[in-house]
Amino acid sequence: MEKTDWTAFEAVWDRVSAASSPSPKKKAPTPAPSKEDASQLRIFLQETSEAENAYRAAAGRTSLRWLKELCEKLRRQKSIQTRRLQSAYFLLTGDTCPLPQKPEAGCPVLELLRGRLLQERSSAAAFHAACKETGDMELSRLYRELAAENTRSGELLRTAISRLFR
Repeated sequence: MEKTDWTAFEAVWDRVSAASSPSPKKKAPTPAPSKEDASQLRIFLQETSEAENAYRAAAGRTSLRWLKELCEKLRRQKSIQTRRLQSAYFLLTGDTCPLPQKPEAGCPVLELLRGRLLQERSSAAAFHAACKETGDMELSRLYRELAAENTRSGELLRTAISRLFR
């Protein structure tokens, strides 16, 4: 069962309920979304979606039960991250960000896991950097949480790769 991001829900609810109320409430003008934040979110969405596809491919290519379960766990985590990033993008811009579904290349599972390990580390560093650069406190919090998740995913992958060489 996935966690509900109540902050995002309340922001969307406030926006929708204000539009449907009979007497419009005067609200303080909302600042225009930062083009840098929106652009960064699109990049993170693309990378997270690609990671989800890679874990799906890895789970389908291995016959090792423990590795298949790990890849499925990481795929589900990336799916949740994608939805959280989509929500943040919508709240920031009022629009959705379509994600192309590209099939993962047919490389060996061990090579795919190594690539994912390097990408998880790179993504964690990018989330940390974005956390410091954004002026939006909600985005900063989201980036900090996603950086921690990607760091944990990288450690799981490192352990799995080590286990394959035993």
